[in-house]
Amino acid sequence: MPDGEGKDAVAAGSGEKPRPLGAGERVVKLKAAPKTDLFEEVLTGKSHEEQSLDELSEAEEKRAQEAEKTVATKPGSGAAPVAGAEMPAPVQARRGSPRKAAPKIRVRKKGVEEAGAGVASSEGGDDDDEEDEPGEPKPPLDIEEGDDLSAGDWNDLFKEGDTREEGIKAAQALPEAGAGEAGSSAGEEGPVEAKTPQPSKEEIRRELIARTVAAGQGDLTPLKEGLPLKFLEDPEKGNVFIGRKKNIWKKYGYEGALLVGKVVEEEFKERHVYLDSLNPHVVFVCGARGSGKSYIMGVMAEELARKNKNVGTVVIDPVGVFWSMKYPNKEEKELALMPDWGLQPEGLDSLRVFIPEGIKSQTPKETYDATFTMQPSLLTSDDWCLTYGIDRFSPTGLLLEKTLKKVELGYENLDGKKFPARRRSYSLDDLIACLETDAELNSRDKGYKQDSIRALVSRFEAAKNWGIFSDRGTPLVEISKEGQLTVIDTSFLDDNVTALVIGILARRLLAARKLSTRKEAAKKFQEEEGVDVLETDIPPTWLFIDEAHTLIPSGNVKTPATHALVEYVKQGRRPGCSLVFATQQPSAIDTKVLSQLDVMVTHKLVFDDDIKAIYKRSPTIVPFKYKKPSFVKTLPIGTALVGDRTEETSRAFIMKIRPRLSQHEGREAETTERSVELGAKQVEQLAVSMLLRRLEEEGETSIETVEKSVQVLNQKYKSTADAENVLAMLKRHGLVVDEEFVRLKEYVEKEEGTGKPAAAKAGEESPVEAEEEKEAEEEAQETAGEEKQGKPVPEAVEAGFGGQTELLALPARVNQQAAQRVVDGLRHRKVLGLLGSEEVIEDLQLKYVTIWRVKYDVYNQRKEFIARECFVNSMSGEFIHFLKDRFVESKGLKEVYELGEDEIQFVRLLGRKEMSLQEIVKHTLLDEKKVRPVLDKLHFKRLLGKTKKNNELHYWLLKEFDLPPHERHDLLQSIRNLPFVRAEALAKEREIYGRKEIPEVLGKLWKNILVHKIEELHWPIWQATLKEGQRTRKVGIDAVTGKAV
Repeated sequence: MPDGEGKDAVAAGSGEKPRPLGAGERVVKLKAAPKTDLFEEVLTGKSHEEQSLDELSEAEEKRAQEAEKTVATKPGSGAAPVAGAEMPAPVQARRGSPRKAAPKIRVRKKGVEEAGAGVASSEGGDDDDEEDEPGEPKPPLDIEEGDDLSAGDWNDLFKEGDTREEGIKAAQALPEAGAGEAGSSAGEEGPVEAKTPQPSKEEIRRELIARTVAAGQGDLTPLKEGLPLKFLEDPEKGNVFIGRKKNIWKKYGYEGALLVGKVVEEEFKERHVYLDSLNPHVVFVCGARGSGKSYIMGVMAEELARKNKNVGTVVIDPVGVFWSMKYPNKEEKELALMPDWGLQPEGLDSLRVFIPEGIKSQTPKETYDATFTMQPSLLTSDDWCLTYGIDRFSPTGLLLEKTLKKVELGYENLDGKKFPARRRSYSLDDLIACLETDAELNSRDKGYKQDSIRALVSRFEAAKNWGIFSDRGTPLVEISKEGQLTVIDTSFLDDNVTALVIGILARRLLAARKLSTRKEAAKKFQEEEGVDVLETDIPPTWLFIDEAHTLIPSGNVKTPATHALVEYVKQGRRPGCSLVFATQQPSAIDTKVLSQLDVMVTHKLVFDDDIKAIYKRSPTIVPFKYKKPSFVKTLPIGTALVGDRTEETSRAFIMKIRPRLSQHEGREAETTERSVELGAKQVEQLAVSMLLRRLEEEGETSIETVEKSVQVLNQKYKSTADAENVLAMLKRHGLVVDEEFVRLKEYVEKEEGTGKPAAAKAGEESPVEAEEEKEAEEEAQETAGEEKQGKPVPEAVEAGFGGQTELLALPARVNQQAAQRVVDGLRHRKVLGLLGSEEVIEDLQLKYVTIWRVKYDVYNQRKEFIARECFVNSMSGEFIHFLKDRFVESKGLKEVYELGEDEIQFVRLLGRKEMSLQEIVKHTLLDEKKVRPVLDKLHFKRLLGKTKKNNELHYWLLKEFDLPPHERHDLLQSIRNLPFVRAEALAKEREIYGRKEIPEVLGKLWKNILVHKIEELHWPIWQATLKEGQRTRKVGIDAVTGKAV
């Protein structure tokens, strides 16, 4: 049907029953979601919500006006019915249609008629009924007899009524009022009843707002009025509380209340904000780098240490910044603010810093108090798999699980020997021994492939180097103790190992607290041995975790800490386990943890995904003005948006963080000069302390070395210390000072052939050194203390060739640009330049590695001494040679450090090929009873492999040994002819293998040598740091040849 015909048919259908709509016809129904124009928002300054509100109000106002006109008069209608006459149903009569006693009615929706009117032609139609005058509004409703009203029709017809009955009543009033007004205008008589009042425009507007809210459009109230801020408040002092319930406040007052900041908003401006610590909480701190996350965590930890002595506080420190809390704050800006808060700087005496046992030799002793370890038996197979990145149900994962069970329950080795069950007290060596010797695991028919076994063994061997495992482990009561602030420094560990440590700790804390909250457990403790109480008798604990996105990431990614931390927050409320965790990426945190938080502290954020994440998980109402991304992006440093789940706090608010009492080391490093001045006496004490440590190791040092050391310290600390005063102080400590050298009394120059001065034993601290260090620490202030802590000091002097006093180094022929090009060729790139990720060069620095030049005499068969020398890398512990155009190293010398002479003999013998036990006995001319224990010891150290062939034991080397065959090999002296240059100050790498062990190691290899001098040389290396996402790796470029190291 043509469009015109369809339009006429609809328009002319006022006297006929409804028919189906034709082509181009549609039903128009008013919706409460009008369009908004972005350009209109820019021009008028009105937001989308304000535009929507205006358009909805205008539409409803127009509709109300049309309804009023229709009720007041209808063109061409007859006299109105007498008021009070019986009206069987709410009917709006149409001209020419007789009214019956109790008709059934049908409603034709207003939208249909409006649509028809909108598309009707000006000619009208063929309808016999009278037409309305052009331009006059159509009646809003068209009701015909003969049909029932549906539920939807009732809702559309009576929108002012809340119920069906109220809608009927309102509808009945419409025709009565309309008829009365029509009759009055026609001049006819008849009583008129009072009209039902029509809603005003303001009432319609309010109704629209209410319906919009009900439809899920959001709370529009803050647009105009804002939500008032309410707190749990101290009526006397005016301080406010978050996280604390009203009944707790009435009972305990300020006990356990932690001062964390001040309110910034007008209603409660400058009011102190206290965080509850009597009940367990989950506190989430987020913000961009440098916005103050670690700072406020330190504030909370300080307050817990000072205000709540009944809880244990454990801080996981993956960055290594919380150890400084034992010292008072010394930042001038923060010190100036403290009087306004009623605070004074102070260090925390209750602080105890733990580091992994394996790295204590590399860490300044002033920066930690104790070491921590844990038993391997605390780890489940899932823990190991997540740490190593092994699929739980792969062959290697199943092998790992079976190995753990065998060690726990006992197993039988290939020789038929039975090993008893170790239960929950086994070591990594027990796991390795089971993997290598268990009969079932190594069975050819039912066992696992040797590749899988070797791969798992190598992983357990690598785990030894983490430095966190021991047979006993650190008791939990030493970590979580009432009134103690424990910092576990994991900055030395990789992310996956840190996650493992935190996962095990969280699991232990939760399990211990569950037992502590049971009455049965309390009775049981009195009967158990002390070792069990050490693992369970802990107080309610607050656990602090920084960089949480690396531990509990969102999505399907899991770490060894994920499950433990999720259970910790889900089940920790009743046992009294609290968690404070911080991150730079709120959108990257597991939602299972975020759903449990009850206090959220949001610092400045930059990315929209992170901003949306915090609003989505906010524990309270966030005012509309704070929801704008521009607000969170512009928060000042030290200011946060705080949300509290308790009913006493009405909405989120802005808070300024209080200054720290203790020193905060989490600030960004500054590259500007930081000059520290010390007095002459302090510098002299510092110089004496440094020289005493050197003399304890080397036995002697030159006078020129003393003078140079004092000169460097004077330059650094802008002092005027005198080298003569230093020498005089050394004399008073019993040292021998002559024209050229300063020596210990025990050092005998004629005994240089031993290669070791007769100084104090390794690892022992002399009383002189202890006394000097104590004086230096008290007088030289903390900055001078940094020198004692092992931080690099420009040492411009060292014994060199021919009595020279400068450092000797190989010349750095490769500049930084050339090194960068080499590194660029080594970094990982995207596949085809498009797929995957790629590494970027984050840092490139020139470092100097110490090379020990060892001079020794070889005693030959003619009883003559032949002068020879070799070079040992202090970082790798291997011989270093110059072959053709590059530096190469030996393999196996660092293993010799830990081997006995008899073990070295067998290693050299087996370096050629696999041998049976009888062949070894034959070559060594030793008894089998002496040979076998040595071989078993090497096998236990993972240097030898062992198997059974034809009922005979066979052995072979597992590690490659490539050592010079004898002490006179020309390759050992290959570096001596290279040119060297003198340098006054070098960025030195710390030695791992010191000079004092070298004579002993060479003596194990070669019996007929006598070491008489060890000198220090330096090898320049360009050290590059490559970063790919969160992972980094180091690459070395030889600055002499330009080759990768």
